[in-house]
Amino acid sequence: MMADMRGSNAAWSSFMLVKTTFSYLARFYAIIWLLVLAFVVSRFWIWYRLRAFKGPWLGSISPFWMAKAAHSGRMNHELTAINEKYGRKAPTIS
Repeated sequence: MMADMRGSNAAWSSFMLVKTTFSYLARFYAIIWLLVLAFVVSRFWIWYRLRAFKGPWLGSISPFWMAKAAHSGRMNHELTAINEKYGRKAPTIS
């Protein structure tokens, strides 16, 4: 009777394969979303702590602007400009 409800054994096997694959994909996407959420929360927390200091906005949320300046060879000019504009206590690395 149970075999009649399930149909053929091959159909049941393919259903279980789809169910298992969906379960793994759901776990994978849940882990990815948790990692993204953790990254966003950590960046917000860093910005929240440094918001009282004046400095470049992009520098408060990401170190990529500094990598771009280093790659272009203008790192000393960028840091000099930031020090002149905001003072020596400007948060340049988060």
